[in-house]
Amino acid sequence: MISRRTVTLSLAFATATFLSAHGAALADPPARVGRLSYIGGTVSFHTPDQQQWSPAELNYPVTTGASFWTEPKAKAEIQVGGTEIRLDEATEADITELDDNGTQIAVPQGVVNVHLREVPANGIQIQTPNGIVSLTKPGSYHIDSGHADPANPNVLPATTQVTVLEGEASINAANTNAIVMPGEEAVINTNPPSFSLVEGNSTPFDDWALSRERREVASQTSQYIPPQVTGYEDLDAQGSWLTNPDYGPVWYPNVIVSDWAPYRYGHWAFVSPWGWTWIDDAPWGFAPFHYGRWVNDHGRWGWCPGERVARPVYAPALVAFVGGSGFNVTVSLGRSAPAVGWVPLAPHEVFHPYYKTSVDYARNINSNNVNKTVINNITVNNIHENITVNHYANAPAATVVSSNAFTHGAAVHKSAVAVPAAQLAKASVAPDVSHFTPVHENKTVTSPAPVPHHFAMPEHNEQVKAPVQPATPEAKRAPMENVERLAAPGPAIQPRVIRGAEPVAEKHEVTAVPAIQRPEVTHPAEVQRPAIPAPQVKDEHKDAPKDHAVNHPEQHGEIKPTHEGWQRVPPAQPKPEEKKAPELPKDEHKNEH
Repeated sequence: MISRRTVTLSLAFATATFLSAHGAALADPPARVGRLSYIGGTVSFHTPDQQQWSPAELNYPVTTGASFWTEPKAKAEIQVGGTEIRLDEATEADITELDDNGTQIAVPQGVVNVHLREVPANGIQIQTPNGIVSLTKPGSYHIDSGHADPANPNVLPATTQVTVLEGEASINAANTNAIVMPGEEAVINTNPPSFSLVEGNSTPFDDWALSRERREVASQTSQYIPPQVTGYEDLDAQGSWLTNPDYGPVWYPNVIVSDWAPYRYGHWAFVSPWGWTWIDDAPWGFAPFHYGRWVNDHGRWGWCPGERVARPVYAPALVAFVGGSGFNVTVSLGRSAPAVGWVPLAPHEVFHPYYKTSVDYARNINSNNVNKTVINNITVNNIHENITVNHYANAPAATVVSSNAFTHGAAVHKSAVAVPAAQLAKASVAPDVSHFTPVHENKTVTSPAPVPHHFAMPEHNEQVKAPVQPATPEAKRAPMENVERLAAPGPAIQPRVIRGAEPVAEKHEVTAVPAIQRPEVTHPAEVQRPAIPAPQVKDEHKDAPKDHAVNHPEQHGEIKPTHEGWQRVPPAQPKPEEKKAPELPKDEHKNEH
């Protein structure tokens, strides 16, 4: 069977990131975030502070340290603004960096298809067991990291294949730097070491990914929302756009539930570094709950994205929390219990982050929904002073649950408590909800004992001593039907060891988030993440041996997206030259008379 190798590189990386991030109390959370946008089959995930795989949740925010695993016959999709990462079956993807500075994803096993509508800031790098792939242009890419040999579970996959369907990629593998052009496939082997470029081909998985990409074509939503807003792709099919004279473009969802209101059908989860985060039940429920504002237009709810900005800032939930410590409501049989409520913010209302941020962050996150005069008046000292629920336009849509339901991530619409209007009107708005400690239910997936394994990213200064042999065009991807299936979701989670890095002392003294109630576990040793260099083209006349030169293959036409999927279109044949009619002999006596 496929080895449950200890291939979770991000666990060690993210532990260091998680601890160091909380050492600086005023460090702003990233403005850029992803989401899990598609789940087909059994998909598992874990966050940096977890030691077990859990069932993945649609619309769960994706940030640095998250890891995902797809079972055989399963697929998953992660959206990050204008970037989409799609996971084929039996694939692991570890988010080693996802913030305002860049995107790095480790794929220790399996296949991903990456689609870039635009190249994110500082590019995107895919780490494979045999090299680093830098995606340098918009396009579609197929990256196959391979699978472990069942007979040798402690040996990394020997072959990595990178196909550029559209765009351009830079490969840094062993002692070879190369550019992969559209229609080409880079084949990287480690035993024996080799690197070559061959004519690439698409797969049925790429065709499925292409069908998902087509949702972006002729999107009405893209007229009002920049591609940096994660999750906008689902809005066209789930609602309609109208222009409101007071609020500009407004999106109205197709909902048929009579008591529906924003932030009522879903649940709360504690997601570091923001804290309490709304996870909506609707497939389209990401962008409208983490950007913009909501308006009740004569009984019909509409989402207002606000002014179009180049760098929108993600928020965990655009609400004002109600109550705070000491807020109690009657839950059943006259029994009083601690509770918490919230109100969805309306256009022009200020969002005050309920997590620690700088003043600049608080101003930026409101920049496209609040006028500049109000934004400039935002300081750390004017948050929620003597404000009650009735201060907000959407006060009638306030939702209240018991603190027990809130911290356990219970379904809100099933746990909502009816509070008398008079009592709710007197409730003050809470500046933060840090007094609520998350409680995680036991939703872990049972896995067999881990198989020891060291996943080591290639060192860029290492030289391959063996002579480089050309790879053959016959190198094909192994069909998944030949891979033995896993018995349970997820590879075993253990720290990976990075070649050349020494473990350092663990850091347990800084904890800026509430303690998560779960069985005590041993944290992995902190490991230094290897630096990813900028793509470079090797000077063949200086350092590279002549036998390392990479030849681009001759292609039999271009790979192009069609309605039937990716297809290689034969080159157009030149038109045959038309034969000229023979000239008639001139009559020399025609003009004699």
